[in-house]
Formats: sequence, structure tokens, C-alpha cells
Amino acid sequence: MKLTERALAIVLSPRNTWPQIEEESASVGAIYREYLLILAAIPAVCGFIGTSIVGVSVFGVSARVPVLSGLVGMVVSYALSLAGVFVLSLIVNALAPKFGGQSDALKAFKLVAYAATASMFGGVFSIIPALSLLGVLAGLYSLVLLYRGLPVLMKNPAEKSLAYTAVIIVCAVVLGLVMGAVTSIFAPSAGIGLQASKRGADSTGFRIETPAGTLALDPDRIETAKQRMLEASKRMEQASSRNDGAAMADAANDSMAAAITAMGGDAAVGPVPAKTLKTMLPDRIGDFRRVSSQASDGAAMGSAMSEVHARYTHDAATADIEIVDMGSAATLISMATAMQAGEYEDDTSVRSTRRDGGRTTVLNYQRDGSSAEARITLSNGIVVTVSAQQAGIDAVKQLVDGLDLDRLEKSERPRAG
Repeated sequence: MKLTERALAIVLSPRNTWPQIEEESASVGAIYREYLLILAAIPAVCGFIGTSIVGVSVFGVSARVPVLSGLVGMVVSYALSLAGVFVLSLIVNALAPKFGGQSDALKAFKLVAYAATASMFGGVFSIIPALSLLGVLAGLYSLVLLYRGLPVLMKNPAEKSLAYTAVIIVCAVVLGLVMGAVTSIFAPSAGIGLQASKRGADSTGFRIETPAGTLALDPDRIETAKQRMLEASKRMEQASSRNDGAAMADAANDSMAAAITAMGGDAAVGPVPAKTLKTMLPDRIGDFRRVSSQASDGAAMGSAMSEVHARYTHDAATADIEIVDMGSAATLISMATAMQAGEYEDDTSVRSTRRDGGRTTVLNYQRDGSSAEARITLSNGIVVTVSAQQAGIDAVKQLVDGLDLDRLEKSERPRAG
């Protein structure tokens, strides 16, 4: 059964699907390779975009996790979520006899893995932090799936399922706190429609409609990505047996690249080279003079990226301009930022988000002129951030006007092959 078919079946028809799962002979390794590897990537990738590109705003205060820290957090959360499924299944299995059930490690793993489907698909909402509550609701539905699956797979009396589920929830919360603490060591945290669409008798997909296009979890892409992740998993196992850390990292990169492709990214597209981006940074913009700059090309977890940064000064004011291109993931970034709109203001600060000509601009500034920031996501997914200290929003707008955004938007990205 295809991943998308199983996912939709367990979410929409758990009563009929749990008995089918019980009868299947799939191993723990097979469930990881064919199901969890790609599902767990959804909240990891979308969470990175939400916290490091889109940003979080609370009462007018905007914050974003730095891109590098966000990438590290994405890798760590992905790995921990995969490990967490296995650990929680051990707990479910150990608790079974206490609630009149039967211990069976494989069935306990099936139960936890497939019950997590709703939660992992709900991770797509983390692409817009303001919608993260919807992801929480998806997580709650995973508990419903768990509750319904317990008597089928663990054979406990139905009347004890509620108490059994309650104990599992407590254990899951503790496990989640531990995982969150580990993740925070590496990366401190700082109108959308979800649809299921039928495309033939046995092909089901998910779409998120945005002003910049459709973010699709396409069944064909998912199946292709699954095969790539299976191959990457085998390479990781071989590399692990040889203690070859570099080969393991390459396989992990390929696995995450497959996940990005499944969600609409184009793995063949690379970022605009950093040396090209650096030419977009003028020596002077109005009264501001450039005093330093740096450029770098790199890659992390399947997505090549380029980044340039420059600092400008004028009297006591300092300004930083950053341009980031995530290459294959840029389409996802463009669509994610396109789902934002609105304005918030109080006595001390203002934050506004607007779309204009395919671009999304976020302005965030203090009314007293002490600091300001503008973040523009271009139609091609390149993100330009201009921030200033001891300068107000007018100075930031002047700096933005001094950049050739049209040229940046028309920059050609290299394609593999």
C-alpha cells in the first residue's frame, strides 16, 4: 500500500484500518524506511521554514532562529522524532499486561508509528508559526487514533483503553520534554486551506493553497521520495557498519533532499552563487557606507544554500543586510511567507505584513526610532533582511530602496545535469 493511501486510511477510517495493520507482517525497519522516514521530515522541514524564515511574532515582537541554528534544529528534531516513536513503543509494550493486554513489541511499534500519522502531517502547519495550534489539534487526533488502536493491537479490554491511553500520554509528555530539552541545546527557539484531493481511483494527495501557488504533498512525488529515502537508508546502514561518518552524512542529506522534493521542492535547482549575491550589495546606500561583508555557499540536510551579509554604518547607526537563497527549498519558502498578512501595533511598536507583486514584506519597528527591520521574500523565494539599530523605519526603507531587488529576483539558479 502506498504511503499516502495508508496515511489517509488511518486518519479517515481508523476503525477499518487498525485490523488491517494488525494482520500485516511488516518489520520495524520496513515501517521506518517506507513510512516514518518521510512523514517525520514534514514537521522538521516545515518547522525550520516557520522559525528561521517566516519568524515568530508575539505582541509585535518578532524573532527568528538563525538559519544555521534552524538547520541544526531541523536535523536534531528529525532524528529525535524517529527515535521517539521507537522509545514510546517500548513503553506501550511494557504497559500492556498492566491493562489486561498482551505484550508484542512489533504490534506496539505499529500502533505508535501509525497513530503518529495525524501529528506528523499536522506538522505542515508549523510552516506558519501563528497556525501551530492547528498542529496541536492534529496531535490530539493522534491520541484518538492511539486510543482506538490499543484494543485491536495490544488486545487490552476496551473499557481499559482510556486509562491505558492516559498513562501513555503522561509518558509521551515526559519523553517530549526530554526531546525538547535536547533540541533546544542545539537550536534555541525563538488564511490557509488544507485539502485532500482525489486524483484517480487509487491516488490521493494533500494540497495547501497559497497566494504564491500550491504546496502539494503529491502521491507520485511521495512515492518517488520514499524510494530515494529507502536507498539512502541502505547506504546509511552500510556506512554505519564501516564507521564512515562522511558517507552517513551524505546519505542523510539525500534523505532530507527527497523529503523537500516530496513537498514541491526541485532537487535539481541550486541556489544563486554567493559571489553573485555579493555583487548585489552596494558600497554605499544613501548616507550609509559598507564597512564589512562576507559570503558563503554551503549545504545542510539536502538543501544547498548561499548567504551574504554586509554591515553598513552612518554616525551612530548600524545596519545589517542579509540575503539568503535556499535553492531547492526556495519554492516552499515563497509559499510559506505568502500565507501571511496583517498588522499589529501598540504604543511602542508596529509590525505589518503585506504582499505586493509576488513579494511578501514584513516590517517590524519601534516607534521611537531605536530599531527597525524589513524582511522581503521575493517571488523566487530569495529572502532579503535589512535591520538597523539606532535608526528608524525610514532609514531601513532607504536601504531597501538602494538594493536592486528586480535584478535579484531575475537571478538565474544553476540546475544539476
